[in-house]
Amino acid sequence: MGASDPILLVGGYGSPYSRKMRAVMRYRRVPHRWIIRGTPESERLPEPPVYLIPVLIFPERPDEAHIDSTPLIRRLEGMFSERTVIPPDPALAFLDLLIEDYADEWVTKQMFHYRWAF
Repeated sequence: MGASDPILLVGGYGSPYSRKMRAVMRYRRVPHRWIIRGTPESERLPEPPVYLIPVLIFPERPDEAHIDSTPLIRRLEGMFSERTVIPPDPALAFLDLLIEDYADEWVTKQMFHYRWAF
């Protein structure tokens, strides 16, 4: 992997967090390659510290796997300036983070319930 290589995004179609990260990468036009976890292509990649998805592998450190979508989105904000997903107004940025955290931690509980309870 060289410096001009795309970021690797390892995830799954059924994962809301993978879909969120994939949407951010597409919206922001961040060069990336989508890899489905569990495929032969994903087997030779580094393991994340915790077995969660999505996983980002940055070209400058191809031996490290990074997880947790919210901090990764913030990291991408520092790397790419176009098409930001964080409002410039500090009050709106706080509300954005609050709503994102609530959705990540609590709304997904309802989603998983309706996915598997019936």
